[in-house]
Amino acid sequence: MNRTCIAGFLLWAAGCQMTPVPRSIGQWHDEAVRIVPGLESVLKPGDVIFRLSNTELAGGLVDFSKTIAECTESQMSHASLVRHVGPDGVIVADVTPAGVARRYLVDWWLDGTRNLVVCRLKPEYAYLIPEVLAELDRLIAADVMYDDKFSPDNDRYYCTELVDHCFRATGHPLAPLIRIRDFPRNNLVFMIGCLVGGISTNNPVAIAGNERIGLFSSPMLETVVDLRGKSTTEIERLLPRTVLVDRRAAPAEDRLAPGAAPGPGKPAGGG
Repeated sequence: MNRTCIAGFLLWAAGCQMTPVPRSIGQWHDEAVRIVPGLESVLKPGDVIFRLSNTELAGGLVDFSKTIAECTESQMSHASLVRHVGPDGVIVADVTPAGVARRYLVDWWLDGTRNLVVCRLKPEYAYLIPEVLAELDRLIAADVMYDDKFSPDNDRYYCTELVDHCFRATGHPLAPLIRIRDFPRNNLVFMIGCLVGGISTNNPVAIAGNERIGLFSSPMLETVVDLRGKSTTEIERLLPRTVLVDRRAAPAEDRLAPGAAPGPGKPAGGG
């Protein structure tokens, strides 16, 4: 088995970028110019942006973000938090193998963005946003590094772990973690990659996920923008008129007033 291909799986978690400049940079630049202004008009601080990234390996022979999405039965592989919205643009907090960074949305788009979905805390949870952003700022100030072992309870983070941690720190985790070995569609090459990289498949991790597992499944979130499967032209037509496209009802015990404690059976912190 090609060791280069195996090594690619060491960056399995949420498809965090390996290639700093995609080969198709011209395509992503053109899309950013056409799409980002409309998208910026919709975003708010604290929003979670999911996407399928463009993570190329072996000269572009393999797209590992797509592979990770397939292993987790998801259309997305990566997640970031909106930190700032203002006249100067939108800034997202993102984690790549270089560590945590604050990036303008237009630059973030250039990594290669497909299947973008924006989720927002439901109104009954909006009071958590200042706490979420305060924890995000703490990690930015600490200049946390990338977690290439995807280990829980350390001072390093991968992209979806950063998002998960900022909400979990408020006492309201978005979704349960899932062990690597329990990914819905694990395959032999993926597991060998973890073995070669010294990554324990017993590690509980945060994934982008789908409607059933991972961050995207959270009953605390609602979808405000869903661009999956849409062309650039369709996106341009959609964004100026973007409205809430999915309001999932929160369980009764999750309808909390500010400062209220979680209901029975709801975790107050990690786990």
